[in-house]
Order: sequence, then structure tokens, then C-alpha cells
Amino acid sequence: MNFLDMLALGFENLWKSKLRTFLTTLGVVIGIGALTSMVSFGTGMQKNVTESFKENDLFTTIMVTPPNIDLQTLSGGSVDIEKLTQKSDITLNDSILAKIKEIDNVECAYPEINFPVKVRLLNKEYKTSLRALPAEMGNLRPFNKLEYGAFFDTDSAEQCVITWHLLEKMEFTVLQDAKKSEKPDSVSEANIIYADSLIGKDITVLGTTVDYSNLFQLFPFVHAQSGNIPVKTVEKTLKITGIVKNKNSFSNFRFGRGILVPLKTGQKIPHLGLTSLTDVMNTNQSYTSVWVRVRDMKKIDEVNDKIKNMGLNTFAISDQLDEIKKSFMIMDGLLGAVGTIALLISALGIINTMVMSIMERTREIGIMKAIGGSDKEIKLLFF
Repeated sequence: MNFLDMLALGFENLWKSKLRTFLTTLGVVIGIGALTSMVSFGTGMQKNVTESFKENDLFTTIMVTPPNIDLQTLSGGSVDIEKLTQKSDITLNDSILAKIKEIDNVECAYPEINFPVKVRLLNKEYKTSLRALPAEMGNLRPFNKLEYGAFFDTDSAEQCVITWHLLEKMEFTVLQDAKKSEKPDSVSEANIIYADSLIGKDITVLGTTVDYSNLFQLFPFVHAQSGNIPVKTVEKTLKITGIVKNKNSFSNFRFGRGILVPLKTGQKIPHLGLTSLTDVMNTNQSYTSVWVRVRDMKKIDEVNDKIKNMGLNTFAISDQLDEIKKSFMIMDGLLGAVGTIALLISALGIINTMVMSIMERTREIGIMKAIGGSDKEIKLLFF
């Protein structure tokens, strides 16, 4: 008996037991499908999370703080006031920033400048956050491809990039294209704006500073307690060059959700530096933190070690990458175990079908042996 004869006889025997063949095949399909879907679900979730971080190059970013500020301790809610207020020989100033920029594989380094402001656009005002970034960030993700317009030209340009979130918070109904979009009937005409029409328009930033001409009002102390601190508002008009749309939640905490301005322009806008505990207590350094972007994720450990050797504290999300991978490996293992159980159940069904098939066909096996069939041929026929 040749191979084709055995194959034809095997399919003929399967066709005689249609229901059994269908149920056995269905069990195999369900088992393999369950295992595949479980593992694919875990792998897909892991890829979705990591790609969201990579989209903003978070795995190539390092946050640098002075020796007396430990970001991990602060984020955990534990603040050592004695350590925070102690003087340090190493301060985050322009000279240290220049040394960081000279490190190999450092693509960009800039100080953390982020403070609350009030903005006025189309006769509407809203309190938001202002973040100052260098113009070279326009060549890096996520600012190299803005949804509308472009990043600002230079560090001293009187330009800005606003976020889609800011427009929504100002209660504007933002339509993407004046030609394609239809105006909602329930929305006032004054609240409807087209995103592309905002490029080139002016936006006013209102910064707050202490009015030193009326500083005597701080005394007696009761005035300060009652909130009568002499402050004044300084207006700065900037031109909108682009709009950035937050594509995922992982980018929100990094770049703020308000207005982005050039680095030197942001430094000139007056503001009260009382927005964080570190700003108040650390008066012995120029910057409370510095952001560093590395060219390649594989080089981040090398750059991180060089910055630490300068006596500074560092924090990088890539440090937590191994922990993230371990968490996903555990989840993938659990999902794979559930899928394996389903596959094992289907395998037991196949074994049961094979055993029953052999027990029901003992006479047929005996006849095949009697006419000269070998054990190998009979096994191959059932297989």
C-alpha cells in the first residue's frame, strides 16, 4: 500500500464519522485560537505601551537634578527638608548645562522652565501652564511632525505652539478644516474656530510678578496674610506657529498641556517662582532640573553614568524598562497558561478520539495485518 492509498483511506474513515471529526477539529481550533489570542493580547498590550513611550522618545530622556534633590524620593511623597535646604558645591547652572551638552551622544539638553500663566485668545482667558523648550526640539519627536503649522524658529523668537487640549479647555469647538467640516447647530458661532486658521494669529500671555514699586504694602505682615501681596500682570504677545495634539496619555506629563514657547522667550516672561517646593527651598542653584535627550536608547546608560559622575542625580524612564518587561512577562505567562489549558483540553479530546477509533476498528486492523500490512503502515494510516 503506497502513501496515497493510505491517505485516501484515512480521509474516507474520517468522512464516515462526520460529527466526531467536526467536534474534534472544532476542539483543536478553539484550543489553538485561545492560546494564540491570549499570547497576542499580552504582546499587543506590551507593544502599545512601549510604542507610546517611544513615540515621544521617553526611553531616550534623562531628568537631571541637583545633588540635594532626589526625584524618586519626592515622587514617593517623602521629602527630606534638611537635605533639600543644605548647600551643595554643585549647582545646576549654565556652565554645568554646557558640560552636559558636550557629553557624547547627547542630542539636546535644556533647563526645566514650567510655570502657570494666563492666556488670552479671541477675547477668552484661561489659566494654564507655560513650558519653555529650545528650538532644536522641533527636529525631535513629537514636535517634528505637528498636526498644524510648525515649531518655532529660534530660542528668542516671539512665537509659540499651543496644544489642542488648551483650545478645548477654553471651550472652543475646534474644527479641523473650514472646507470639510460642518458647523454643529448646537454650538455658538463665537465658539467655533478652525485649527488651520489659528496659525499666524496672536495670543497674549499674562505673566505675574511682584510689584516692587508698592513693596511697602507687604508690611505690616497682616496684609500678606490677607492676600494683599503687591503683584502686577505683564502682557506678552506671541504669534502662534503650530498646534500639537496629544496623541496619547504618556505625553501629557512630559510637555504640559498648555502653551510652549522658545527657551529664551520663556525666561523673559515674568512669573512668581513659587510653584513648587523645590523652587522655594533651593535658592543655591540656577535650575531645579535639566532635561537631556540622548541620540540612541542603547547609549542612555553610558550618558547616565557620565552625568552621575558629575555629582548630579538622574532619573530615566529607561531605568524602569526592565521592571516593565518583567511585569509584562508575568502577564504573558498567565495568559499563556490559560490558553495552554484550553489547548490541553482539546489535545485530550484528540487522544480520546484516537483511542475510541482504534478500539472500534480492531477487526479492521486484524484484517489489514492478515493481508500483509505492517505495524508502521497501520500506525501511519491512523495518524
